[in-house]
Amino acid sequence: MTLFGSDDTLVAALAGWLPTTRWFPSKSQRLAAITIVDRIRLPLTQPAEFVVVDLTLTSTSLSDTSPNDTAASHRLAVPLCWQADGPVDAAASPEVVGWLTQASLTGAAAEGSHTRITGVPVSASVALSETAVSSTDTPQVTPLTADSSNTVLHVCFGGAAAEIGV
Repeated sequence: MTLFGSDDTLVAALAGWLPTTRWFPSKSQRLAAITIVDRIRLPLTQPAEFVVVDLTLTSTSLSDTSPNDTAASHRLAVPLCWQADGPVDAAASPEVVGWLTQASLTGAAAEGSHTRITGVPVSASVALSETAVSSTDTPQVTPLTADSSNTVLHVCFGGAAAEIGV
């Protein structure tokens, strides 16, 4: 048993949720299959993990039921945290965002069975770097919704701020 239950349980939850996200690879195609590649537990007190999934999307539109579908594959790393009603987007969790910010500034990593998530240092002000790396405070997080390809967060630690892509 892993953090969010069995892979089958998580696949069922993701199948209903992923197509509703603004960053889903193709809203005009049907989600035919989800394969979990790896689950990377984040080193936090709040239960959180990156789930690496391969998605198979059919080329037919949602309204077309033609049997001549061709498939396209997409790999995603989906950050999730646990709440009472199941897994949710971890971009809403200040603790997860704090870890991601520190990982982005320091190159910290978390490992799964087959994959590794490594923070890639970003250019940020010295004030943000020093504040985020040494801070035990919870960051203030504001998702920026104009970017549709991924999740971009405006993160503030004290008086310093940066935008972090997840």
